[in-house]
Amino acid sequence: MYGYTGKLLFVDLSAGTLEIRDLPEDVARQFVGGPALGAYYLYKEMPANVDPFAPESVVVITGGACVGTGAFFANRTFVCHKSPVYGGFNDSNAGGMFSTELKKAGLDAIIIRGIAETPAYLHVKDGVPELCDASDLWGKTVPEVEDWFAEKYGVKRPRVLSIGPAGEHLAYIAGTVTDRDRVAARGGNGAVLGSKRLKSIFVEGTGRVDVFDPEEVKRLNEISKGGIAKTPIAQAFAALGTNCGFDSFISAGKCAIKNWGGSHLDYPVEGAKELTIPYSDPKWKKQIYACMSCPLHCGAIYDVTDDSPYGLEETPRPEYETYSAYGSMLLLTDAQLLYYMNQRSNDYGIDTISCGATIGWAMECYEKGALTREDFDGIELTWGNHEAIKAVFDKICRDEGCGKILKLGSYHAAKAFGRGEEYLQLAGHMEIGQHDPRSEVGTGRIYAYDPTPGRHMRGGIGGAYTGQDFRGTGFKDVNAMTANENTYNAGLCCFAQFPTPGGKFGMQKWIHACTGNLGTARDAYYAGIRSFLIRQAFNLREGQRRKDWYLSPRLRGEEPMEGPLEGRRCDVDKLGDNFFEALGCDVDTGVPLPALLDLVEGLDFVRADLYPPKEDKR
Repeated sequence: MYGYTGKLLFVDLSAGTLEIRDLPEDVARQFVGGPALGAYYLYKEMPANVDPFAPESVVVITGGACVGTGAFFANRTFVCHKSPVYGGFNDSNAGGMFSTELKKAGLDAIIIRGIAETPAYLHVKDGVPELCDASDLWGKTVPEVEDWFAEKYGVKRPRVLSIGPAGEHLAYIAGTVTDRDRVAARGGNGAVLGSKRLKSIFVEGTGRVDVFDPEEVKRLNEISKGGIAKTPIAQAFAALGTNCGFDSFISAGKCAIKNWGGSHLDYPVEGAKELTIPYSDPKWKKQIYACMSCPLHCGAIYDVTDDSPYGLEETPRPEYETYSAYGSMLLLTDAQLLYYMNQRSNDYGIDTISCGATIGWAMECYEKGALTREDFDGIELTWGNHEAIKAVFDKICRDEGCGKILKLGSYHAAKAFGRGEEYLQLAGHMEIGQHDPRSEVGTGRIYAYDPTPGRHMRGGIGGAYTGQDFRGTGFKDVNAMTANENTYNAGLCCFAQFPTPGGKFGMQKWIHACTGNLGTARDAYYAGIRSFLIRQAFNLREGQRRKDWYLSPRLRGEEPMEGPLEGRRCDVDKLGDNFFEALGCDVDTGVPLPALLDLVEGLDFVRADLYPPKEDKR
């Protein structure tokens, strides 16, 4: 098969068994890669209604169809599993080098079940897997783990995917980390791997992937590389990173301020200038870096040795989501504290979005009297109180005191405290990305009704739709969703859309050049629909229906606001109606109609589960 190794590794940690199986060609053709392939194997290999921490729970680690082919931007690693946060399908992804090395090591995906008796790590070298003792690694931070592998195996930059101490502590806000600071963060995948006592996956490979049309891949590479210089947003990301618009986002009401209840009046740009790139890059930027096969180079290393009171030296420049979650969300203005929290989050394997939002929820609970100093171990958790923010954050990292509760994320922390639910700002139990749905209205539908809730990078009309007319959005929303699904399943960074002709719709050409599949726009459209539906099918099999998917009232615009969000609303119900009707699902339940499942093809097993044959009672 072009674009694939054609091999999968099945790991049973309870039995200690390792089995290489073939990847069927029809599965690769229909589900392409990435989250769709992950959802397919979760659906097939994991029984329904299993606890995420049970031995029967399955985790799928995979890249995408274009990874390892030399295609620019093809570098994503996906971790797919059932989320302990909301009980449905979860996929998180990170950039870096791991997924390419996984392909070079001879695997398209690793499917993991069971629980190791003692801490373990998985080593795969050129198709040969081995389970090894990780007792010496348990308790170590991510940099310590990567240094350990470098020394033990004599590899300068080991390609390792690891959990940090947060995953070991079963924190619902724990992710997995590769290349020291690339985090597949959201939905609790670190906790699920921690429950399996799997500390790391270390891959080494010298193999190569056959490509359907190498010359076309080269042509697309040249076009996209040249497109960077012609595309202002791509140039901005290349020059300044993902936080290039933080100051304008504050003023426009696009980012989180005071648990989504504040505005630039509470957090003026002038007071937060240390967190803006025009201030910080000239002062601290030392060098830029990129993920595998990326011509954009949006990452940067800061050298804060002379200015950090926390002992930091070189540290990665945080992403926009972190600046918002740890900055404006909490009214934090100290850049060095934010860099410290970002670095510790990478080291411990913590999702900065959910962690910052959970602290923001706790701050509002403290402000409104729902929670007290006693609940926070004597910490006066007031807005913008840098000392208090650091103290609570450190408790989360160390899994001590109130940190044992806050590590569960805001929804489950509210359940544990038994108070504060009225201040939760969620989509389906998940803290949302740092893009306000009252401003970027189209993200509201994605937050609430994507099978993986609360994600700003999921597909649809998204932030491009800012209007207050909620009619007629359905078909545009569905069409944009299909392009995003293909981007993810290709393993392409979403930033590939900016310099590539056709944007996300141009991703079809990358997939076809690498694999020979999705040769037409029609093929691509149905592949995107199939991808969404297999992820949705997992949630439906778990008993979820549309009534279980929601966006909190404040995020819908049902509370009075000041500043640019005054009078703004996100009618997520109407957006959802439009989307499900255009997609071909029952509008009330979100269940795909039989005609849709027949039209898309490849989902007969889903159809049989959703619409079992009626018994003949004659």
